[in-house]
Amino acid sequence: MSAESVIEVAVYMHKFHNLDLFQQGWYRIKVTSRWEGLEDSPGFPSRVVQYEDVGPDDSTAIWQINDADKSFCSRPFRIKYARQDIFLAVMISFNLFLRSVEKLLINAVLIRFELLYAPIAVLSTNMNAVKFLFCAENELRVPPKTLLGIHAYCPLHFDTWHMVLVDVTVHSVLLKVNFSTSMVETKASDWDAVGKEIVNPEAVGSQCVGSEAETSNVALWKALYASRNILKHELEALGSAIQQHVGIEVAEHLTVTSLVTKLPAYSLESNDLWHLMTNVEMMHWKKDDSRQVISKNELLVAFQDLGNEVSALWNGFLKFHRSNRSPVWEYLRGVWTEERNEEWSMWLIHSNADVQVNGNLDNLGRENACHMESTRQFPSKNYYDPAVMSSSQAELRRKTLEEMKGNSRALQDMNIFGNPSQLPILYVEHRAVPCERSGPDGLLARAPDHGRVLRVVVFVHGFQGHHLDLRLVRNHWLLIDPTMEYLMSETNEDRTTSDFRELGKRLAEEVSAFLKSKFNAFFKGGALGNCRLSFVGHSIGNIIIRAALTDIVMEPFLQYLYTFLSISGPHLGYLYSSNALFNSGLWLLKKFKASACMHQLTFTDQTDIQDCYLFKLSQMKTFEYFHHVLLLSSPQDRYVPYHSSRIESCQAATHDLRRGPSFMTMVHSCLHQILKPATVDRSFMRCDVNFNISAQGRTLNSLIGRTAHIEFLESDAFLRFLMWTFPKFFS
Repeated sequence: MSAESVIEVAVYMHKFHNLDLFQQGWYRIKVTSRWEGLEDSPGFPSRVVQYEDVGPDDSTAIWQINDADKSFCSRPFRIKYARQDIFLAVMISFNLFLRSVEKLLINAVLIRFELLYAPIAVLSTNMNAVKFLFCAENELRVPPKTLLGIHAYCPLHFDTWHMVLVDVTVHSVLLKVNFSTSMVETKASDWDAVGKEIVNPEAVGSQCVGSEAETSNVALWKALYASRNILKHELEALGSAIQQHVGIEVAEHLTVTSLVTKLPAYSLESNDLWHLMTNVEMMHWKKDDSRQVISKNELLVAFQDLGNEVSALWNGFLKFHRSNRSPVWEYLRGVWTEERNEEWSMWLIHSNADVQVNGNLDNLGRENACHMESTRQFPSKNYYDPAVMSSSQAELRRKTLEEMKGNSRALQDMNIFGNPSQLPILYVEHRAVPCERSGPDGLLARAPDHGRVLRVVVFVHGFQGHHLDLRLVRNHWLLIDPTMEYLMSETNEDRTTSDFRELGKRLAEEVSAFLKSKFNAFFKGGALGNCRLSFVGHSIGNIIIRAALTDIVMEPFLQYLYTFLSISGPHLGYLYSSNALFNSGLWLLKKFKASACMHQLTFTDQTDIQDCYLFKLSQMKTFEYFHHVLLLSSPQDRYVPYHSSRIESCQAATHDLRRGPSFMTMVHSCLHQILKPATVDRSFMRCDVNFNISAQGRTLNSLIGRTAHIEFLESDAFLRFLMWTFPKFFS
């Protein structure tokens, strides 16, 4: 008999978050599904449930199903402003058919989402007749091993030019198995008067499951039974997690129970989901001599009864989901958040330097001095180069990424898993700074929070930058902490060639005015329990931030400093820059533009290095006020010296007898502030980002070493890996 399995995949779209769409207008989401690798086998929309309370809208149009391309389109919704949320609350179910039973646990399902757009001038009274334009797309992949039963959340992103997030949960089940009418008929002589199977091995031989195809039908029945048990198990788990009674009782048919007893070698009963899935993965499509004789009619009836049980459970789940959609979504989102570390560990390399810093920090200076002396005495000795180590580790990981597989039981965002070797590799060194105990009881000196907590993040652009340069960092920060307030600094736009003292003062005044306005708003709404003030800087924006912190205007707010995210910041200047072409550009800026900040970065603003501004800035308290300091760098970024962005020594400094000691003093002063024990939990992280820039070819940016420097602003994959792996720094 010819069998056809039916997989039902239900897609629930909860909410549409507009983070940073550039255009106002009408939007809608188009959803299709298909078997991976089979373009001509689309999924058919089988049912749509529009949940109530979707919120007010200017459109009277409703969702649509297109029979031509087997697609579903959500109702149109109007985007008016940034950080706007649209409740979609719609469940779409797709039926996917597979005639090749042997490929049931081999083929994955792809769910495609397209973002469509229509101008805002379109009349809302006739939205269903409007032609929407394609904007962006993404796909979610349901791995083969999860098709029998998955209930998972996955945030849906599109691209950096259409920064939105759609909360999506996906649910699947092997719903039933259809048989064609070509099934072999049973002869009357092979059955007794009451319809029982006769005990005649020769007669039964033609009726039992003995051929290859029919043996695969037994394996398919096992998969259907496992899907039933997985669905039942997941329903109970969901109900328990959200503390809601499921109340779905489906009795097992006698035909199903009878067939189970004839399959002793296959453990079907289990409350352990992992055990159930493992059993299904171990299905053998070849003949199993240990099984008992099973007639085709018995198997067909068992398929029908088991399919009825699965349908009853599945319909019960859909009703349960509709009644508890928000708790189910929140629970599944929490599970997704907890599993990110394991899922995205493919792109993260944790350095062996992840050790807790203890002891007297004065040893750091002595170690640096000894290191300089030994290097001068033994110049031929191999010098440990962190850039070489980071790059070699990243390239080795990149070569193995194609062979590495992600979690085969989780939804996969194809923007990430579609081409994993093309994504950035992060090389992380994470150090926990020990807490300083106060008082005889050993308690931390930490003031309790009463009332609401105001969280503010200030984003500062780099040289000749724009206030929106760091919008991708802002958007991902908003995903982790939607209630945070942010300031995209504009005060220094078009005047970043000034003295760092002036740039810092302007930033300090801008931040002070912003914080005072937010404090006043919070005091009107209730008591202000605490404030967390974080800074994000790119390139020389990090020097401007440190300069602002030394201004007297910022003094009242230093107690609130929380996270400092430095993205490729030249904290130690360009004293030992090895990029000859870039150094020539710096010389031209100093010569013809009279750029004060360029003189300060190259330590030519004074004759004595210890009188230079950057040296004096390193001696001022800036880093030590922050709870968490994160230094992002890239060995590929030749616009900013690698050692300068990481605040560490370099080989050139160890050979420089004239300026090297002063340079090492700068390194020691900055690290002493960062690693100094405090009365709160503190962290220090160096993170190298290795971009795949080989595919970009030879361009002007690559010629001058600027490609990676700009990738920090134009790529968001590394931000996902960093911010979702270490969320405590950003919330």
